Amino acid sequence: DIDVTVAAVRREVLRLRTIGGRGVPAGAAPETAAVTAVSAEAGTREAGTWILVNLSCRGQTIEQASIIAYGCPYTLKVCEWLGGQLRGRRLEEAACGGPRDWASANEVPEERLMRLLVIEDALLAALRNASQDAYNGP
Repeated sequence: DIDVTVAAVRREVLRLRTIGGRGVPAGAAPETAAVTAVSAEAGTREAGTWILVNLSCRGQTIEQASIIAYGCPYTLKVCEWLGGQLRGRRLEEAACGGPRDWASANEVPEERLMRLLVIEDALLAALRNASQDAYNGP
């Protein structure tokens, strides 16, 4: 399926950028912590919502975040918004509240809140992966 292939390619590009040292923005001073790339997914297309969260972290800080989504327009809107909210946050602060907060910030109707729980599942899994990588080292 094309969406799964695109997600796999994006993960690999993120990993290769990390290996190649391109995880640091141009002009930024290099830091001692290595950049690590992690991802996690939740949901299924068959169920109507599928989310892939990709994070690029340096130590405990998220440098880049992308969220690839299949779902309703509200799901896509929250994913785009959340991706922007994650950049620059420390891992322990990265949940940005939770689905009710995201729904409020993006005017998502109550009946769509279940879709946001799938986003939360993928985000929390990615944050766990990032925390483990930061703790264990590259």
